[in-house]
Amino acid sequence: MPRFANLRPASTRKARLDLKELPSWQPRKSGLSILRHLYDYRFLTSELLAMLYEHERGLGRYQVQHELTRLFRHGYVDRAYRPAEVGGNQYVYYLRPEGARLLMPAKDWPEERHRVYKIGRERRDYEHALVVALVHLLWALGAESQGTVFTTEVIWQDKETIGNRVRNEFVAQVDGKEIRVHPDLTVLIAHCGKGYYRPYFFEVERTHKNYERLRLKMRAYEHLFSRNGNRGVGEIFSRELARPGFKPAPGMAVFVAADLNHSGILKAQAAQAVKKDTEIWFTSLEKLVELKELKRKDGSVRQHRGKPLMVETPIAPKDFFSQRLLFSLRGRLGSLVV
Repeated sequence: MPRFANLRPASTRKARLDLKELPSWQPRKSGLSILRHLYDYRFLTSELLAMLYEHERGLGRYQVQHELTRLFRHGYVDRAYRPAEVGGNQYVYYLRPEGARLLMPAKDWPEERHRVYKIGRERRDYEHALVVALVHLLWALGAESQGTVFTTEVIWQDKETIGNRVRNEFVAQVDGKEIRVHPDLTVLIAHCGKGYYRPYFFEVERTHKNYERLRLKMRAYEHLFSRNGNRGVGEIFSRELARPGFKPAPGMAVFVAADLNHSGILKAQAAQAVKKDTEIWFTSLEKLVELKELKRKDGSVRQHRGKPLMVETPIAPKDFFSQRLLFSLRGRLGSLVV
């Protein structure tokens, strides 16, 4: 898979044929499955879609690419061009309103309409969205290996709304002021054996932003994990849970950096802002992907300027919960396990 990070942004795409020139066609089960994945994950490459599709239907990338081409030509999905430094280029696919309307009853469209149109406006920052989709995908597929321990109750993305309310929003008190936190990805699990539910908040930090604002966000999480903050967070999730008797446990924030050096910088900023026992953990995109050599059909390794041609592929989803991917403010290694 071409690199997830450090690519030149480009919003150009090949022109779509006039629908009048094409025979009438509507997606069937395979196409609807791909549209559903794009609805859930928002932005996906054909490689990431193939992981989901193979897991679901036992078919891989060729079938996905065939269906994506038809969906694009008939106006159900759109795509942004994504050039690679070395190796093949990619497209990043996202849902068009015409595709979304096939997935839901007409009565639900007025409420979902805003969400779908918003996806198209977010396409310029698809590198950020792809990292969020990668974390979402690794969690969704890897959680099956933890099925006897916990179940995933809800997964929300940044500023996801329900009706007129922002669902993925949490209010913290910092220095007497209200700070509204919108995680890039919020996952709520219910621990079946111990009877509690716990949120995980993922923040993707690919660039060096305003560090003062970053420290403020970390202090907000410190409050959300405190006794008073946990009570407020628990009230939000209690509306979503249908498990009577389950009690809220303090959450955990995971900051995903571009690389190991950047994750160390984030940790240094957190050390200035919060207590060292705060449940803020760090990882990097480098740890969520693996380098693999590109090989020809005869098994030989493809090369570029005398060096093996390497591509990045996501780690196996089950390894998301078993590999030691995280480290804490105290430098302790950890994994996404309960």
